[in-house]
Amino acid sequence: MDYEFDSWESYDSYEDSVEIKNKSTDYLTETEDLIQYITNELQILSDLLDISIDDSFRLLVKKDFKINYESDDIYQWDSNYDQIITHSDTCQIPYCEPDTKIVQLDCGHSFCEDCLTGYLGSKIDDGLLCLESKCMNTSCKQTIGISIFLQYLPKDKLLIFLKIIFNRISSVNSKIFWHDCGTLILNSEKNVCKCGDKICFRCKSQDHYPCPCDLYKNWKSIEKSTDATEIWLQACTKECPKCKSRIQKNAGCQHMTCKKCNFHFCWICLQDWSIHGYQTSKCTESQESIKSTEIIKKNSKILNKYNYYYILFKNSEQTVKRIKELVPKLEQVTNEKFLFNAIQTHNNSRRVYQYLQIVLHYLKDSYEKKFLEYKIDIFYQKLNELSSTILELDPMKDFNITSSQRIQIITLDRQISGYQKELSTTIETMDELLSTLADEVCSKWGCTGCDTIYELDQKICTKCNVCQVHKETSCIECGNSSWSRNARRIANRM
Repeated sequence: MDYEFDSWESYDSYEDSVEIKNKSTDYLTETEDLIQYITNELQILSDLLDISIDDSFRLLVKKDFKINYESDDIYQWDSNYDQIITHSDTCQIPYCEPDTKIVQLDCGHSFCEDCLTGYLGSKIDDGLLCLESKCMNTSCKQTIGISIFLQYLPKDKLLIFLKIIFNRISSVNSKIFWHDCGTLILNSEKNVCKCGDKICFRCKSQDHYPCPCDLYKNWKSIEKSTDATEIWLQACTKECPKCKSRIQKNAGCQHMTCKKCNFHFCWICLQDWSIHGYQTSKCTESQESIKSTEIIKKNSKILNKYNYYYILFKNSEQTVKRIKELVPKLEQVTNEKFLFNAIQTHNNSRRVYQYLQIVLHYLKDSYEKKFLEYKIDIFYQKLNELSSTILELDPMKDFNITSSQRIQIITLDRQISGYQKELSTTIETMDELLSTLADEVCSKWGCTGCDTIYELDQKICTKCNVCQVHKETSCIECGNSSWSRNARRIANRM
């Protein structure tokens, strides 16, 4: 059986004998309550194994907060230290002349409160490793007990310490969740934090309905990891034929010079420029260059598709942020219930629209996907109408909601709620079309230069002049400027 905080089904006698004051609540936010919660839970383990609370925590850290009660090693737990020194009235930090009281650690070494507080505060910067912080005596291998951290950490550092602990516990325990706002949620049936944010207990993240957890995880990994960088490199760069360094062509003719090895070559066919010259219209692509060009085109489509849905995702996030910033100002000048209901509907539906972009990104190209996109476009138009109407309200002037605005807001509120239910029903029938590996097929593309969205037949971004395929400004192949067209004509004459 694995031990989890707040989970003692097989040890009812211990649950009965130890009062857990926090059992009756769903949320903990106060520092004192968080400390009380973790202390109570550690006390249960301490009583069960007949060890100190500090050793209980050391055991949990060593076992990565998972304990198997069928394993004998936990009943033979030894903290592996001997108390080697009796209490001392001096700080063992060289040249320290203590002005504060002396604190003795459970390993026996003594330090003044100032030195100890400073040391503990610095260890918090190590993140999760701070849970295994060693005694300040370099010859001592004993870790500092949690009781010392809880008692002597400055308040600002203490909150960070608790966050580190509960973040780790939350990642391995399905029954609790630590939210970034500083709230510990103890009821797995709750999908809304005390701060109002919706959450997903299944994958321990913000709520991403109607996007499945595995697809959301994939999307976040692309956003945060090197995956997106690798796609960009494959879409926007080629290897130098000589030293294999990655080179980006962002403008100009096909004559490339590697900055690393100074090799001159043709961007199209990758041949030595001293042999090739400016006759790019007559150059023959080698198998290597053909393969490189195909990789660029494929990955360019993948990048365009990802960027398209990412732009829509982030734009909706920004709209919700702007409306949330407006709400406190509106609350000062009006208490119209229909308005705040509409704002809540808008923000919730915007989040649904956001995560629908992830679903569309991973949906296979099909008639069903096109039909879903059509429905989502209507949903999007209604959301934009409502957000525009709300953002037009100016609480700084003589605030007044006209009858036409009232009717429009109430009507859009009802329409959006209806569209959202309809979309939810449609999504449930498309499980077979979802794939964790996205294809490159997309109806539009997102410019990597300025985050503008275009139809596929628009080959050049009109704002930043970047071409759809090569991600170049003044691209000769795409001919997106008078300069490139003239350069092409000159090259063809040579």
